[in-house]
Amino acid sequence: MKEVKKGWANALSIATEAIDMCAGVIPHILKHTAITWAMQNGASREDAASLFSATIQTFETTYWHHPTYFQRSVVDAIDNRRNVR
Repeated sequence: MKEVKKGWANALSIATEAIDMCAGVIPHILKHTAITWAMQNGASREDAASLFSATIQTFETTYWHHPTYFQRSVVDAIDNRRNVR
């Protein structure tokens, strides 16, 4: 029984250490994921920046490539060029 208690204490110590190491990372990852999903589903930069307390510049440099319409005009122009030939 003594070894079981020692093993359990060790496992608890390892788990607590892992949680402490991740404490600062998890909220950031969740915020990043939520912003990415918002952008992929058509949220405007202005609305998303306001909701997530970020700047428009942050959205343009970090998240703007996520919308499905990102650079759509360039892709359409290339497709149209191929159809001309």
